[in-house]
Amino acid sequence: IGTTGFFRDSQVFDVLREQIIPNLLLRPHFPKVWSAACSEGTELYSVAMMLAEHGPIPQGHLFGTDCRPAAIQASMRGWYPPNFLENLPPEVFGGHLGIVNGRHHISRELRDATRWEVSDVFSTEDSGVWDMILCRNLAIYLDAASIRALWEKLAHALAPDGILVVGKAEKISMPCLHRLAPCIYQKVIS
Repeated sequence: IGTTGFFRDSQVFDVLREQIIPNLLLRPHFPKVWSAACSEGTELYSVAMMLAEHGPIPQGHLFGTDCRPAAIQASMRGWYPPNFLENLPPEVFGGHLGIVNGRHHISRELRDATRWEVSDVFSTEDSGVWDMILCRNLAIYLDAASIRALWEKLAHALAPDGILVVGKAEKISMPCLHRLAPCIYQKVIS
């Protein structure tokens, strides 16, 4: 479907900015973030903008995947029409976005900090342990068995105390994922 936008569902991103990102930055390493089914990359770039408020982002720590090659190409280019910026907080606009011929482009710093791959979430190779995974509004299009497989795969890929961010219509019922806030779950090890 490919619906996306910067800071979509602003309440979720408020919790990420005020609580989750600061806590992730207390870890002994820079947080690794995977945006699964990333569409045109705006949600991963939204997290990148929040992380960049705290300093430079090391390369290789922000990863986006989508099964649509055109979406990944758009993510890598980092050029967006004005309607993609409807929820963008004004304080981040100047530092991370520029305007050329009516289109907005992501700063070189943020584009260099991200890597992108054409892949569906079920076939993405296990590329490490993630401190945060965004997988928003994919499960609503899947059957029950695929939804269960999706949550299991993502929970397995999360670091202990890792954060999973899902869409508003998605609810997770797994003992290892504890709901912290609407759309935000944390992996707990019992």
